[in-house]
Amino acid sequence: MDLYNIRIYYYETGTQYRVYSRPVARLSEDEKEKRKQYIELHGKPERKPKLHTAEELTEVPFAERPVFLRTFEEAEAEAERSLQVSLNRTKQNLIGICRANQWDYFITFTFNPRLVDSKNYEEVCIKAGQYMNNLRKRHCPDMKYVLVPELHKDGEKYHLHGLMANCDGLQLRVSGKVKNGRVIYNIPSWKYGWNTATEVTHSGKVANYISKYITKDVNGLLHGKRRFWCSQNTIHAKDVCDELFIPDYMSVIHHLSENNAINFIKKTHITQCSRDIWYIET
Repeated sequence: MDLYNIRIYYYETGTQYRVYSRPVARLSEDEKEKRKQYIELHGKPERKPKLHTAEELTEVPFAERPVFLRTFEEAEAEAERSLQVSLNRTKQNLIGICRANQWDYFITFTFNPRLVDSKNYEEVCIKAGQYMNNLRKRHCPDMKYVLVPELHKDGEKYHLHGLMANCDGLQLRVSGKVKNGRVIYNIPSWKYGWNTATEVTHSGKVANYISKYITKDVNGLLHGKRRFWCSQNTIHAKDVCDELFIPDYMSVIHHLSENNAINFIKKTHITQCSRDIWYIET
C-alpha cells in the first residue's frame, strides 16, 4: 500500500495541484484484487459502530441494551449529505474528463416525443448511444464525446448536452442564428429531435459549464444509473495524473506562491476523514 498527499493533474488547459493535509492510501492492483475476492466471499466488512454516551442512548422495548436512535432531522441531514457527496464526486469526475481532452463542439440533443419516449432515461441512453456509435463507424472513426442528461422544466423529459472532438466527418448546417458572437449549427444526421452545435473556444471553461447540468434533482432520480457517459477513447483525469508523497506538504504551496504560479486556490475541509484539501490552479 502506497501513500500520497499531492496529486498533480496535467490538463490540456493548465495544471491543477491537490494538496492533502493527511496522506491518502493507494492500493496496488494486487491488493485491489485480493480485496475484491474477499468481498465476493464474505461481503463488505462492517464499519465499526460509533461510540455514544449514556445520554445519547435510548431504552427500546425488547432490545437487549439501550440503542442510539437518530431523529428524523438527523436522518434527513445524513441522506442530504450522502446525496451531496455523490453529486460532488460525479461533478469532479466529469470536469476531470472534460479538462483532460480538447473539444471541438458543444452540442444539445432533444427528443421528439413521437419518436422517442424522453421520459424513459434508458430509452434516451440507447437512442443516443446508437447514434454516436453509427456516427463513429460511418463518418468519424476517431470521434470523442461526452453526454450529460438534463431534465426539462416539466421535471419529466430528458434532453442531452455534450462535447465532441475529432469529428471532421460530421456534417454541419449553419442555422442562421448567432448567440454571444458564436455561430449556431445544426446536425442534420440527428433525426430524433431538435439539436444545436457551437464551436468550443476554451475546453477548461466548457468543462465547468457542462458540469452545471449535474444537478441534485437529476442525481437523485438517476440513483444507481450513469449520470453521464463518454466514448472509450476519451482521456480520463487519472491518465494525466501524478501522485507524490512529500512530508512537508505545505512547502509545495509556498513554492508555488513564491514563484507567482498560482492563478486560483481554494481550501476545503472533509469532515468525514478530518482532511483539508487545497485545490490550486497554475
